[in-house]
Amino acid sequence: MTVSTERGAITLPLTVTDMPDHVVWLPLNSPGSAVHRQLGVTSGSVVRIRADDDAERSDEEERRP
Repeated sequence: MTVSTERGAITLPLTVTDMPDHVVWLPLNSPGSAVHRQLGVTSGSVVRIRADDDAERSDEEERRP
């Protein structure tokens, strides 16, 4: 999944968990990801999200018999 703002974008693995609707949670600092620096946002900010095509292809390949 890729999360982006006007300032930049971060692509991270997607984990689905029980969260309120329209909420995306990201660790503020993890290997390869520094949300404040890369996206220029803080908690509660509005961001864009999109599926990562490579991740979708991997999932499809794993489901094939």
